[in-house]
Amino acid sequence: MLESLMAFSINMVIVSGNVGSDPEIKQMNSGKGKFVTFPIAVEEFWTNKETGEKNSKTSWFKIISFNPYLVELSERKINKGSKVFIKGKLKKSTWTDENNKSMSSINIEPSDISVLGSKANEGTSEGGNDFESSGNEFEDLPI
Repeated sequence: MLESLMAFSINMVIVSGNVGSDPEIKQMNSGKGKFVTFPIAVEEFWTNKETGEKNSKTSWFKIISFNPYLVELSERKINKGSKVFIKGKLKKSTWTDENNKSMSSINIEPSDISVLGSKANEGTSEGGNDFESSGNEFEDLPI
């Protein structure tokens, strides 16, 4: 049983938080399509059991998508402060910088983005009810 589990690997991540800046839509170097990138802040809360003090920590993740639908969704529905729910995988990017130094980063490549609301409409009657999903919830499950 343990051997079969050791042969199985999975790369799946789920995050929910607030978008840190307006999405950047860029043209691919090949000229054949666009991609989108934006940061997401994910907050973690806990209480110190000894002191009762409440604590929080914010982690930032970079979202990068080459999926034409997610690029278009990001362009139409996502802005700084938007609340989003993202399912995807971790992806390592490598490149050489202007000083010829090898660089790398770990980013999230989404398979699904659900827009839960945005700061722009919090004061309106629509509130946080701006929900739109790419609808790919089960496409990447390894079953």
